[in-house]
Parts: sequence; C-alpha cells; structure tokens
Amino acid sequence: VLVYEYQHGETLHEMISKKFPDGLSPKRALRIFKELVRFAGSLHEQKYVFRDFDPRHIIIGFDDIIHVVGCGNAVERGQQMNVYKMSTNPRYTAPEIRRELSGKVVRPACDFYSLGCLLSYMLTGFEPTPVPEAPLQSMAYKRLKSDEFPPGLALLIARCLQPLAQKRFSSAKKLLPFCTPKTVPNAQTEGFGLMDLPAPWSGPGGGAPSGVETLSPGPLVVQKGAPKPAPAQNAMVPKDDKGALEPKRSNVALWVGAGVVGMLLLIVLIGIAAAIGMGIIGV
Repeated sequence: VLVYEYQHGETLHEMISKKFPDGLSPKRALRIFKELVRFAGSLHEQKYVFRDFDPRHIIIGFDDIIHVVGCGNAVERGQQMNVYKMSTNPRYTAPEIRRELSGKVVRPACDFYSLGCLLSYMLTGFEPTPVPEAPLQSMAYKRLKSDEFPPGLALLIARCLQPLAQKRFSSAKKLLPFCTPKTVPNAQTEGFGLMDLPAPWSGPGGGAPSGVETLSPGPLVVQKGAPKPAPAQNAMVPKDDKGALEPKRSNVALWVGAGVVGMLLLIVLIGIAAAIGMGIIGV
C-alpha cells in the first residue's frame, strides 16, 4: 500500500483561474518560479528530470508554501521511455521529448522549457499552446511584449522557450541568478543577445489578432554582426526625390522588345494581305 500525505491548499491552476485570471504579480510569480527552479536543480543533481511542470501538479499551501505532486512524471536521464511515461501535458513539455522514447534527449534543459511555459502562464493567466513553433497564445504574447511587465521577464521566458535545447539554460545554477525582480536580464546581459519571444501563429484557424502576420521560427538568438537580409525587390523604383515612380529599366526593355516584335509581325501580315489582293500570291 502506497500512502501519500494530504496536502492542504489548491493547485496553482485553480488559484490563478479562480482568483487571479489576469495573472500573478511579477514579484510573486518569480518567487514561485525560483522555488521550482531550485526543486528542478535538486532533481537534476540526482540524474532525474521532472519534464512536466503543469500548474495542476503544483499545490500552493498556507503562506504560499509550494508542494509538487505528480512526481511519476520524473524520469532518470538516459532511461528508455514506455508509453505509460508519455502522458505529460504537451503545453508544458519540451517539444523534443513529447514523442521520444529512447530517453537520450531527456536533459535539464527540458525542465527549463517547461518552467518557462509555467512562468508565462503565471504572469498572464493564459496557458501556453502545444504548438512547438508558437508556444504562446496571442494575448499572452501581447501582454509580455507590452509595458505592463519589465522587458527582462520576456527575455527570461524567451531563453527558456528556445526551440533548440542547447540554447536554453543548461543548469539551475545558471538560471537562478535571474529569478528575482531586481536581477532579471536585459538586452545587454551575456547570453541573451537579441533574443525575442516567439510570435503566435496566424495561419488558417490560428485566431491571431490583426497585426500578427507571421509564424515565428522560434525565439532564436540573433548573433551580432550577422548579415542583414536583402531588401525586398519592388517592380517600381524612385525616379526623383519627390517620390515619383517609374518602371525598372529591365522591365522597360522587355516591353519595348515585345512591342518591336509585334510591329514586325503586323507589317508581315499586311504585306501578305496586299500581295494576295494584287494577285501576286495565289490562294
């Protein structure tokens, strides 16, 4: 017989959905986030990975004491998976391990992806999506990018949600220094570069609001000094400083050539018709 201690309180999901539908304050969210990072770090030291920090697995007790349940999700690094271990919530599970059974890619970075999803939920009240390329709902994305929160929070979440595991934090020790309101990163912080949040999907049925027009490839780091993409080519080019436009010279040459060929064909046809009329060519 396996006996569990009864935990007083409510799940983090229940608390936010019922009492804080607009999300927790940054100070409170970061405090919970920091405690969970420490919990993940202690598991990683024992060669285990939790994989799924679903807010339904986190109980907030009296005085905000945090209890983590659902520890059956934890697996040993390198352990081969079975179908009974694949029932994690895809909204809070790193994309590389959702259907991977070998266990070879189970690593601490998977937990930091899950914790990044959880932090976005705690701050905005919107759960992440199961889409790897666009893990944030449009409203969560807009709020995190607005002036409502310090920009460092968006950078912190973006680093956790990197699509490539090697671009995320590799250990809890490297993440913990950024887990307080005064120490969140900024654009000049080493390791954050020009990192940005992944934009929501705006394709068919995506439901993205107007203004969000592309599918982000993910919150990839842009290296300094990377070549800028070539500007889009336009069929018209400026003629003068007043902004008047004229067709490109290559297009003008094409149309002139086509006109010359057409005129030659017309002259030939007229000549043939005249010859027939004068009896020079019999029909």
